[in-house]
Amino acid sequence: MARQVVARLPVAWYADRTFRLTDDELAWHSAQARTALSWDLVARARSCPFGFVLWQAGGLTCWDIPRAGLTDGQADELTRFLIDRGLLPGETGGGPTPALAVDGRRADGA
Repeated sequence: MARQVVARLPVAWYADRTFRLTDDELAWHSAQARTALSWDLVARARSCPFGFVLWQAGGLTCWDIPRAGLTDGQADELTRFLIDRGLLPGETGGGPTPALAVDGRRADGA
């Protein structure tokens, strides 16, 4: 029988993050770390009530951009950006959704 183990995530995983989106990459940093992700690695995206989820090709690795730190305008701009890149289905009912050179605080294309 398969078992699933659920563990409490470290508090550091919930630290405030600052995002920077450009034509080439999505970069973010917190007090603990900095990282950047080339858009070439992102195969699909989904807009969810809590934020945006980006999947790497193959669907095993994903990243999130929480809505909590985005203004409605930034969220709308990100939605348009992801749709224009073919990463997000062109639907309008996913809630507000930032894109080219947007700095947002904190924050299944099935």
